[in-house]
Amino acid sequence: MDTDFLFEALDLSCASDLQDLAKSVGWNFTRGQVNLFLSSGGAVFGYRHEGQLIASAGIYSYGSELASLGIVIVHADFQGHGLGKQVVIRCLVEAERTGTPVTLVATEQGFPLYRSLGFEAIGQVHRFELAGRADILTETETWVEGISVIQNSDLADIIHLDEGIFGAKREMVCDALFRNMASGVIYRDEQGHVRGVAMSVQRNDLLVIGPVMAVNEAMGIELVKFAASRWQGRVRIDVPSSQPLFMENLTQLGFTQNMVSQVMIRGAAALPGERNRLFGIVDPVFG
Repeated sequence: MDTDFLFEALDLSCASDLQDLAKSVGWNFTRGQVNLFLSSGGAVFGYRHEGQLIASAGIYSYGSELASLGIVIVHADFQGHGLGKQVVIRCLVEAERTGTPVTLVATEQGFPLYRSLGFEAIGQVHRFELAGRADILTETETWVEGISVIQNSDLADIIHLDEGIFGAKREMVCDALFRNMASGVIYRDEQGHVRGVAMSVQRNDLLVIGPVMAVNEAMGIELVKFAASRWQGRVRIDVPSSQPLFMENLTQLGFTQNMVSQVMIRGAAALPGERNRLFGIVDPVFG
C-alpha cells in the first residue's frame, strides 16, 4: 500500500470530509446523517491522502451480542489500492477483541470483499419509496387509539423495546436518533406497555422511516402511515426480507421497491432478537 496514505480515527470534526467522500461515489449524505454516523458510539476510521479523506468505515458495537459495520467508502479516484479491505479489517479487529458477531448491509460492489473476509449472506433488505405526498396516507383516517406522538419521556421504553427486538442494546444509537428525529409515534396497549414504535429522520426532501417495531404487520403499517402523516415529500423505508406481507401492504399504499441489498453476518449463524417484530430498520449502517 502507498505510504502516502495516512490512517486515522474519525470524529465529528471530520463531518464535512466524510460528506465529500460520500459524494465521490454518488452518495448524498446530509450533514445530519453524517453527524448521526459520527456520534452514535461507533469507532470510525479512514485513510487520507495529502489531507483529503479517501476511505472510511465504521464499526458500531452493541455490547458483546452484536456489532454492525457501515459507511464503507473508497473515493472513486483511489479504488484498487486495497484501502477498503484494510479499513474494514481495522474495524473487525474491534469486534474480534470481544468475539462479537458483526452484521452489515452490503452494496453490490462490496459483497465480494465481505465474502472474502468471512461474512455470509443471511437475508435481504428491501428499500421502498413513496414518490407522492405522504400526507394522503391518513387524510381519510382517524387517529388509532393507543397511538400517540413520541415524547421525551418515552425514550427509555423505546430503548428497551429496541433491545428485545434487535437483540442488543443500542442506547447510543437510539439516543442519537431521538435527538435527530423528524417525527415519531408510539403504540401502547391498555396496560401502558409499549408494543410499537416508528421513528423518522429528514434527509433534504426525503423522510426516512425507521426503526418500525410492532406486534404485527397491520400495526406496523398504521405506525408508518401516522409517522408520515404530516409529510408532503418522498418517503423511504428499508424492510427486512422476513416481512413479505408488510411489503405487500406498502405496495398497496403506493410504495415501490427500488433496491434490494444483502444482509450479511460474521461470527454467528443468525441475527439475535425477536426479528419477527422488526418491520423497518434504522439505517443500513446500524444493522
